[in-house]
Amino acid sequence: TVGNLTPLSVDPAQAKADFAAASQAKEAKGASSLTLLYVEGGTMKEIASRIAQQWQKELGAYVSLSPVTAQGIRNAVSSGEYQIALLPFSSGDNGALTLMRTFGSNGLTLPQTATQQLDSLLSQAESSQTDAERAAAIASAEQYLVDEALVVPIVESAVCYAARPVVEDVFFSFSTRVLDLAAMGKTGD
Repeated sequence: TVGNLTPLSVDPAQAKADFAAASQAKEAKGASSLTLLYVEGGTMKEIASRIAQQWQKELGAYVSLSPVTAQGIRNAVSSGEYQIALLPFSSGDNGALTLMRTFGSNGLTLPQTATQQLDSLLSQAESSQTDAERAAAIASAEQYLVDEALVVPIVESAVCYAARPVVEDVFFSFSTRVLDLAAMGKTGD
């Protein structure tokens, strides 16, 4: 992300009540479970399983996991034929603006009003005169997607470091990507 996204504020009791109400309405229409699509391979199955377990624990939700190919999940999301999808995104140029365009009018299918608002924010970013203005516009677009619950970012990052078994209390900060050695100690030889 470009900016610091404000996390969604969640009241667990209200979330459980809202889910129960939505489930009753869904069951009245003949559907009783949620299906979570995820891309086959890699660590996506583990991420999808953890989400399903958390929702089962916190909401009492039964979530069916459905692995699909990368093209299959893109087709499902673009056509709107899905309930929930874990869709990995990246940009070829590693640029935030390029990535955000994925969700605009020429990208995935989102509700029309969401696409118009997002396109407006992305246009502001493209026409910005300074890097600071561009970053602020992109951060606003990111926050809009999260606030509207259209896209919820889940960041996966593999981090490895090696240390002798006697080294202890070395911590890695995922947000700053820095090793914190302040509390590091040694337990003998």
